[in-house]
Amino acid sequence: MRIRNLAIFALLSVGLLTQGLAARAEVNPGPFADKRQQLKTYLEKARATGFGTGPYDDALEKIEYDVKNGVAESEIDGQIKRLTKALSEQVQNRKTIKASGMGMGSTDPVALKKLRKSKQQIPVSQLESYMLTLVNKHRKENGIATIGTDGTLARCAREHADDMIKRKFFNHTNPDGLDGFKRAQKAGYKKGVRENIARTAMGGNGILEVEAADERLMRSPGHKANILDPELKVVGIGIAYDPVTWQLRVCQLFGK
Repeated sequence: MRIRNLAIFALLSVGLLTQGLAARAEVNPGPFADKRQQLKTYLEKARATGFGTGPYDDALEKIEYDVKNGVAESEIDGQIKRLTKALSEQVQNRKTIKASGMGMGSTDPVALKKLRKSKQQIPVSQLESYMLTLVNKHRKENGIATIGTDGTLARCAREHADDMIKRKFFNHTNPDGLDGFKRAQKAGYKKGVRENIARTAMGGNGILEVEAADERLMRSPGHKANILDPELKVVGIGIAYDPVTWQLRVCQLFGK
């Protein structure tokens, strides 16, 4: 997808587009200036709504630094494409949250009541969105800015949740000896991470189980500290069902 289309599509998808563009600083002159300006405009407007942009701001800052210092156009182009892909994943995550009716920091009581009574297994993508809602609810109640999602951390968290089911273990370190930090690095996330994991003793359609896991994490001082750490700006949430018991394994990977 071309970056011009991505910028417009992303703004429309998450409801961030407003009438007119506010004045903003221009990017450095050089290759792909229009594309870099579109990215900058999108990130500025997204940030103003509470959309987690920390890693993307850092990526764009690196691009601007390299442009200023004469790095080859092919490398600049590659960085722009990687940032575009990451933003596309972020937009898709937000679309999932919006479609679930369980958006950032809010819940629909009617929808939740209906889901709690459902006999069908709730898709894990919706459960992950709901858990993000709960995380941001706790942060908002404690006067802490809401946290955004990160595509790399989300994939890494989902893989760990799945792995705990498939290989029948419950630990931050998998049977290959990789903890959350090493798994995140292997997935391409270069900053430090904090990890919460949880499991449920009961099995159901998923909604009550997510609420139970969230309550258990908030009762644990160390896990609660991760959820409420204002220095942590992004999170990836992964959830997996045990195919036999319908019990859950949950992984939260927080980053800066």
